Amino acid sequence: PLLVKGLAQATPEEIVTFFETAEVSDEYQRTTSGGVFAKADELHFVLSNYNVKTAIWQDGEKYQAPFRLQPLKPIKAQPGRLFFDPPQFMAESSSKGFGELLKKGGVWQVAVRYKEIP
Repeated sequence: PLLVKGLAQATPEEIVTFFETAEVSDEYQRTTSGGVFAKADELHFVLSNYNVKTAIWQDGEKYQAPFRLQPLKPIKAQPGRLFFDPPQFMAESSSKGFGELLKKGGVWQVAVRYKEIP
């Protein structure tokens, strides 16, 4: 619901970002982050980090991890690609706008022609 709210408020020049962690032990958590943006008739999904093991900071109120403030920046290089199922609704990669910027950062991205989905 928060991504939908963010997209409703975002201008065409903005990307809605997300950051989520799940504690896996007293010392570590798993981090997933990225963003979503609309461009023409396409909805672009960006995944910068997926299930990356990060340290839990004991004094969380005084210290915000830098990667929490930069959800589009990869914490650790990860090989992979994003796909949409069914694949016939995936859009070709764009070399303009956010797509080109994100491609340079090594993040995963998939664009979906959402208006064509029944």
